[in-house]
Amino acid sequence: MEHLGEGRRLEQKTSDEDTIAQLRLVGLPQGAVGLDAGSGTGAVARVMADFVGPAGAVYALDASDDRIAEGRKLAATCEHLTFVQGDLLAPPFEPGFFDFVWCRFVLQHLPQPEPAVKSLVSLVKPGGKLVLGDLDGHGLRHYPISDRLEANLAKLEPGLKGRQDPFMGRKLYHLCFSAGLSDIETHVLPYHMYAGAAPASAIENWRTKLEVARPAMEPVLGSSSDYDAFVLEFLDLLGDPGTFTYSSLILVVGTKRDEFGRGSDSAR
Repeated sequence: MEHLGEGRRLEQKTSDEDTIAQLRLVGLPQGAVGLDAGSGTGAVARVMADFVGPAGAVYALDASDDRIAEGRKLAATCEHLTFVQGDLLAPPFEPGFFDFVWCRFVLQHLPQPEPAVKSLVSLVKPGGKLVLGDLDGHGLRHYPISDRLEANLAKLEPGLKGRQDPFMGRKLYHLCFSAGLSDIETHVLPYHMYAGAAPASAIENWRTKLEVARPAMEPVLGSSSDYDAFVLEFLDLLGDPGTFTYSSLILVVGTKRDEFGRGSDSAR
């Protein structure tokens, strides 16, 4: 999704209200040292900073120099929020530095999420929490939908491989379990849910995403004109007042065991 307007797109699509509800659900405590891994411009990190208060600290980690620069400007008055440029697979922090690590809408873009989860687990102190969040069925669940559009969506899935996994959400529990986390909790929340026409802002967000994805997706459908026709039909579907569209956000929370391996084996 990297393009010149990506920082603005991330800010526009991130709801503070939803983020607050999700952080309350997973339990970000006041006074904690937290990390927003893959933070973009820090829309979530700024909310996290409000949660932890001046007794805590939040770090926003992103690989993009542009996102970090934008984020620092947006959070100029927040003294306990620090932006750090770095790689998720080699983060510039000491092991066990954080009480709470948050990573939402990141793993879906990685060809191999397991090394990233291992890296994130290493940053959590014993007894601390790792929260992974991603979408399931992103852009794929609609009714009614034409046979042609449904077939084209199915064709595009192989073209997404290594770039975006629309079913990453359902894989998060297993990733946390395999990483050895305990007390694993899983929450399934509505994300995109449009009973009737989607809001104009959502349609424009999809228009941008489909245009950025064009170089990878267009060859799968055959030609530029074929892709243009697909985009038009998909956006028309989103704007149809008789259509129901939805995807799920899955949040998985796990606790890191101590050096003796102690921790609950229960999973809910």
